[in-house]
Amino acid sequence: MSRLLSSGARFLIQRPSFTVPAVLILAAGLGAATAVFTLLDTVLLRPLPYPGAERIVGFWGQGSWSSAELDFLRENLTDYEAVGAFTTSEATLHSDAEGEAPRIVSVAVASHDVFKVLATPPALGRALRVEDEVPGTRVVMVSDAFWRRELGADPGAVGRVLSVEDHRYEIVGVMPAHFRFPASATEMWFPLAINRDSGSYGGNHYLDIVGRLERGVSLASARAQIVALVPQLQEELDLTPGFDKLAEPATVEPWVSQRAASARAPLWILTAASGLLLLVACANIANLLLAQAVRREREMAIRTALGADRKSLIAQLVSESLMLAAAASVVGLLLAWWAIDLLRVYLPAGVPRVEAMALDGRIFAFAAGLGLLTAVLFSSLPALHSSRTDLRSSLLEGTAGSGLGRRRSRLRWLLVAGEMALAGLLTVLAVSSMRSFLQLQAEDPGFDRAGVVSLRPELSGDRYREREAVLSFYDGAIERLAEVPGVESAGAIWRLPIAEGGAYQILEVEGHETAAGETPWIYWRAVAGDYFRTLRIPLLEGAIFDGSERADQQLVGIVNEGVAKTYWPGESAIGKRLKNSIDGEEWVTVVGVVGDVRHESIRQSEQLTLYRPLAQSPSWVDGMALVARTTIDPSAALPALRAELQTLAPEVPVHRMTSLDDVVTGSIAQERLAGATIGIYGLLALGLAAVGVFGLLAFTVGERRREICIRMALGAAPPRILRNVVLEGMAPALLGIVVGIAMAWITGRYLESFLYQISAQDPLTLAVVVVALLAVALAACWLPARRATRVQPALVLRDD
Repeated sequence: MSRLLSSGARFLIQRPSFTVPAVLILAAGLGAATAVFTLLDTVLLRPLPYPGAERIVGFWGQGSWSSAELDFLRENLTDYEAVGAFTTSEATLHSDAEGEAPRIVSVAVASHDVFKVLATPPALGRALRVEDEVPGTRVVMVSDAFWRRELGADPGAVGRVLSVEDHRYEIVGVMPAHFRFPASATEMWFPLAINRDSGSYGGNHYLDIVGRLERGVSLASARAQIVALVPQLQEELDLTPGFDKLAEPATVEPWVSQRAASARAPLWILTAASGLLLLVACANIANLLLAQAVRREREMAIRTALGADRKSLIAQLVSESLMLAAAASVVGLLLAWWAIDLLRVYLPAGVPRVEAMALDGRIFAFAAGLGLLTAVLFSSLPALHSSRTDLRSSLLEGTAGSGLGRRRSRLRWLLVAGEMALAGLLTVLAVSSMRSFLQLQAEDPGFDRAGVVSLRPELSGDRYREREAVLSFYDGAIERLAEVPGVESAGAIWRLPIAEGGAYQILEVEGHETAAGETPWIYWRAVAGDYFRTLRIPLLEGAIFDGSERADQQLVGIVNEGVAKTYWPGESAIGKRLKNSIDGEEWVTVVGVVGDVRHESIRQSEQLTLYRPLAQSPSWVDGMALVARTTIDPSAALPALRAELQTLAPEVPVHRMTSLDDVVTGSIAQERLAGATIGIYGLLALGLAAVGVFGLLAFTVGERRREICIRMALGAAPPRILRNVVLEGMAPALLGIVVGIAMAWITGRYLESFLYQISAQDPLTLAVVVVALLAVALAACWLPARRATRVQPALVLRDD
């Protein structure tokens, strides 16, 4: 075996004009596939770093869950070892060092069961306990990173006290380094305080729920149990009408896939695209090997004459392919390593476990296996055909004769057709992805994002416990920001569009009956200052808030155009009344109608929205985002705006400083990355297909050089020769294009969830791809055809 491999290595070294392009072509396919598999494996396939991670599941309904529903599930679910709940937030950490500014930390509020679900004990101290869930308990667990950075990896950290949100919390545990729940950035875990006497016990839906299945319980059984319990949950819990429907349709999913749900479709599409590119590369290498086989016909004949049997010839050819695949795998791993570094930088926020991507033993094993598989794919047919040597004709011809070449021309023809078909399918995917991204990019979010910046002050501590203090801060902050040079206007909103998702409540409209079984929902936002003017959200009717609204006055609101058209078509919405469940029994009078805004994402259609003045909103609304429209570069304006806020309130940390242009662009970063990556794959596939057509035609012209010269000597005009050669090269290309477009049409429906308002079966997309493929094929045919018309018949025939 070692002799065969060394012989194969010598063959490749002695033929650099063949080896270098072959290695680079195959390395491009292997590198792309390895990089994408590394991402797929890290995000979706690799088990979470918790014991029995395959038994950890997440619960899903129409919305989040309440504390009452958590208690119900704890008591009634029998297929689980433990069920816990958590929510994520941010908190202000105050340093004990004098003069050090407070900073924002990412935290989770979790029930004690969460740590049982994850089956991960602390590295130091203890986990949260059920008795910690009593309101007012001041204990906290910290991450390994926090322990090392903030506490100097102190072994006696348990028992130390931290100042968070102007309260003192005792550290009771330090989690191990691999524990990164629910996100990598989480640094602290506070106990979930459940107040069963509070009005929000059953009505405040803000929790995510996780559970650990009992051993032997299937996912299907767990799903069936939660579905069966929903009617009982709705009957037993005294929930606000409408909120009892949030558990429908309830189900459970493996936690590893649930947390990466938004990335699942793009990842599988990328995997399919990289696989297609690799197949195109394999077909290209097979074509190169067949060309080599024709040139080596005399060599194979001599080996056979000296006693080599067919098995040994095949073994020799396969060993050469294995060495070629090994060299390409090494180069491919280098390309994958570079691509993974790029992915870490350009992957959108929210994709889990990105920091864990690495070329470890698992990935090396995948790359080795993939290299071996590709060696088999591209070498099997060439090796079998090359071993069928016609000894007599090869030795008599004395050249890299045409006999073997003619016998293999059909196989090369089919390989080129296959390349074009795969390239066509991948190009349809690439064009569809790019059109989908461009469609998303062109969507109007409902506001003018150019020149608008946002900052988030984090109000905490006793100073901002009272409603009036919060209102006073935002009034002062908006006034100060509006006076900064270069600022046109400023305002504030609770939950910045696109960036911070939606918050919705049950809607009731005066004079409109709700159909049985239906629950109308409405998004709601609290705004202050010149919010609408700052974002240039158009006023369609009535007036915007003027700042004179107070909590003891009649409640007023502004609705979006969607509300007006839905409930008062053809009439004025001004003066109409509605209410949402957050306001209880009080009616809100509509004073204005504004344009629709997309709150959740660019993909989501406009939602029914009610805007409320901050002064009339619930007292717990204090996480407002300040916005300012500037006439200067946003990156230059943000430091000045932050400095102004710190002058106003030095104790208030400011974070989430960004431009709204970056917010909107970042919201479609996943689509941009996928579109760009698949687009590159499509271009590579087109290039490889062109190489395949060019190689086939150049080889054919070389084989038929004598025939072409005779034709020209007998009077065939160069244009006719040109046309015949081009048509010969276009034949497999046309077959491949037809097959590729048919494959794209058949598989197009599987891409619907990935694309936005674009179909892979769209006639325009298919037409663009057909034109591109025809142009590439014609360009690849032109050079060999032109070369064929420039031969000198007298010189060629005289040499023969």
